[in-house]
Amino acid sequence: MSRVHLQNSLYTALLLLCMFSIIWISCEDNPADSKDQNTQAVVSGTLTLPAPANGKTYAVIIDNDADPENSFNGVASGTCGASTSIAYSLGKVAAGEYFLYAVVWVVGNFPNAPQPGDYGGFFGADSTIPDAANAVVPASGNVTFDITLIELPEDLPWVATQ
Repeated sequence: MSRVHLQNSLYTALLLLCMFSIIWISCEDNPADSKDQNTQAVVSGTLTLPAPANGKTYAVIIDNDADPENSFNGVASGTCGASTSIAYSLGKVAAGEYFLYAVVWVVGNFPNAPQPGDYGGFFGADSTIPDAANAVVPASGNVTFDITLIELPEDLPWVATQ
């Protein structure tokens, strides 16, 4: 599979996942699910951006499947500073294996779908979507997952359909 095809797949999935996460992000102040707080972990890490995005909105989303049409397990969002590094934290995450991804709306506007020029990335993946959930969260304690984001290119397959 070519690198361009893999990148287009990543961007298409980010678009779909972000489109369906917007309601979750805007309506849910606490990303915790209803399980006992004593059996949950704190997920944190660093987002590495390709360039500073001062004042732009970011979101980190944790999900136990890649189906964008159902709910998510947690979301952390905020505003980027002047650095290319953003620390994030999701509290009260139940043990399990998850997909973990992030978006920074650089040229697009939150809560709209990401556009070319925005940043996006998945944990454990360069320019592809992981084949399976790969962020393993323990039953308690702290776990760190760093995500490197890339700039979404102009040749996304969904641009013409918006």
